[in-house]
Amino acid sequence: MKYSFILAGLGSVLLRNVAANTPDLCTPDIENLRLVRPSEADPTGRVGPDIQVGSTVYNNDEHHMVINSPKTASKAKMIIYLPGTTDWPGLSSCLIQSAAATGRTTIGLTYGYLSRGDSFRNTRCESEPTLAEQITCLTEQHNDAIYGGTYGAERTYNGAEFWMPVDPLDSIKGRLGLLLAKLDAD
Repeated sequence: MKYSFILAGLGSVLLRNVAANTPDLCTPDIENLRLVRPSEADPTGRVGPDIQVGSTVYNNDEHHMVINSPKTASKAKMIIYLPGTTDWPGLSSCLIQSAAATGRTTIGLTYGYLSRGDSFRNTRCESEPTLAEQITCLTEQHNDAIYGGTYGAERTYNGAEFWMPVDPLDSIKGRLGLLLAKLDAD
């Protein structure tokens, strides 16, 4: 099955959600909602490792939110919401619910984000000796999140890795691919 996508990275670009201050307000009221854990979408049942950012440990198996089945949605295009670092779809449930009102399949994707917040990663990349290396670092932090990778784990700043490696199965591409395959098979 072919899908068209509208990627919405509002969590990391337009909105600054603070996990501790943003409760999951709308999930109980969302019609046509399906909650799918990443481990349920992975045919092996694999659960990715929890992610520690500072002193907080985040569950890497938080539910994906799927509203309106891709097989029955009124419009062919999908809206994919990518929460920002240390967020998961439930913390943006009202925004996701509003996006789903378009009639399109709307997915709030949980993925293995990087283990350092934006300012920490930026500081580490800024420590690279040349502007070209700083730009490469900033690019690679996004590549690690999107495709999986070890760029940040291979570099240190004050004796600590820039960020933990991201398994390709826990990356945005990996998680979205597994979820879409599950939805197509169901």
